[in-house]
Amino acid sequence: MVLGSEQIVLNLQNVQQRISNAAKSAGRDPQKIKLVAVTKKQPVEVIRALPTDLVSILGENYVGDTQQKQEELGTCARLFQWHLIGTLQSRKTKYIPSLFSYMHSLDRLSIAKRLSKEFSQHQSRLSVLLQLNMANEPTKSGWFLDLEKPSTDILSEIDEVIHLPNLIVHGLMCMPPYSENPEDSRKYFIAMRKFQALFSRHFPDCDFSELSMGTSFDFEVAVQEGATYVRIGESIFGKRDMNV
Repeated sequence: MVLGSEQIVLNLQNVQQRISNAAKSAGRDPQKIKLVAVTKKQPVEVIRALPTDLVSILGENYVGDTQQKQEELGTCARLFQWHLIGTLQSRKTKYIPSLFSYMHSLDRLSIAKRLSKEFSQHQSRLSVLLQLNMANEPTKSGWFLDLEKPSTDILSEIDEVIHLPNLIVHGLMCMPPYSENPEDSRKYFIAMRKFQALFSRHFPDCDFSELSMGTSFDFEVAVQEGATYVRIGESIFGKRDMNV
């Protein structure tokens, strides 16, 4: 069921307040945390109703859906920044320059090379975050590293990504294993901060200041542990119809 615009605004205000409270509880500035409203599988009417003073970044998982939404929205689409937060298929890299300004889910070197080539042809650059597979889950994408003994091969790959001419690395992204207890995510978010420090030491010329972590389920814990982007859908738009 699609929520009405008034309820969505109330939900947004509630989420923003929860982000602020979580930040203050950890001694952080709430203004440092950016909200990504996850609009995957949401109709364009919902996006049109979003108040731009409360949300300016939309997170989408699928290239085809995003393309259709932006076409239907017309000039309204330019009111928002569009961030890719889902796994990208190789054959769809050619569409990214016209759809997205930011990618949270860069998960492998081969995709990075293809994206850099595509953006070179458009004479532009793509801001990216490197996705880490924190628990080495086979169903999830991303690089897996051991904090105690980081793989030199993977660090070499990341070095290649950093030096691709049309990508700008800004930090890291993760999706912890699902649990019914948000506190279970905390150890993964703490590990992300440690990886952030590790990469900053290994690659001192690269900016790793951004951490994209936390969803509707655990974003308050993520904010307490250093998230600068939180990706929130259900807490704003309600449960999605999984049959859509």
